[in-house]
Amino acid sequence: MVFIFFLTALIFSFFIGRANAATLADIREELARYQTEPAARAAQIVRELRRVRDIEEGLARQYDIHVSEVLRYEYELNGIINTYYSIHFLQKRVGTDNNFILDDARLNELAAAKPPYPFTFYLNVIEDIDNCRQSFLSWQENLARYRENLRSLSERKGEIEKEYRLCREKSSLSTENRLKYNFALLIIKAKLEHCYADYTFYESSMKIAMQESSELKEKLDTLEPIIKNVRENLDFSQEDLSLLDSKVDAKVRLLDSTLVMLNDKFDRLSEARRRVEFQTDFAKYWIPTEQKLWKMRRCSS
Repeated sequence: MVFIFFLTALIFSFFIGRANAATLADIREELARYQTEPAARAAQIVRELRRVRDIEEGLARQYDIHVSEVLRYEYELNGIINTYYSIHFLQKRVGTDNNFILDDARLNELAAAKPPYPFTFYLNVIEDIDNCRQSFLSWQENLARYRENLRSLSERKGEIEKEYRLCREKSSLSTENRLKYNFALLIIKAKLEHCYADYTFYESSMKIAMQESSELKEKLDTLEPIIKNVRENLDFSQEDLSLLDSKVDAKVRLLDSTLVMLNDKFDRLSEARRRVEFQTDFAKYWIPTEQKLWKMRRCSS
């Protein structure tokens, strides 16, 4: 009896302040405030998640709230926590120095080199430019993906807000199962907060991507004239040619070893496929049938 009384008190304390569903304007203001201190909000949700887990059985047994609904709420809370900590990491990262391989000292070194340029210098510049360009293109792809995610989240936010308004309207019209409706509103609000948190995460990611892309574009603009000048003033030597030969030989040996490794792996997989215990039902039918047809074709020829 004492346990039931305690459980009831705990459940009502959980819903205190939530009985009257907030308007969307209030929720938007509240969620916007959470985005400014993601780590603190994450810690707050951790505490709330523990409280939900303490009463999840009581919610299902006493108030006819399905366990699946409670688990849905816990799932949303877990997702929000992870996103908020990711936002906290990104916000701390913004404004830090760029650690790209082509730092200012390296760019100054390349720009200060005088002709005639040895072939090894040319190879180094080519590698630097290729690394820089690949990194730039990668950030551009990230930017496109972030923009698409933000567009999708904007649409999702509108759908969740519509869902919240409908549930809030049902809650205001019905005096029965009020606690059940309030819990449904809690789930929708958690989904909306998750959406806001994801939006903030991709906004922060896009800010970093734009900063990195801008810096890489500046590096490419600096390197392009350098490589043009190097090509026009190359000075080959026997040492350069010997080095080039050694690089080609090393590449060939690497490719040969990779080919041997892949052949060995293919042989092992082929052996595994032939073993009956690893075959699917279709393979057990297909392999002997194919072999039988092959023998028939050979006999007929």
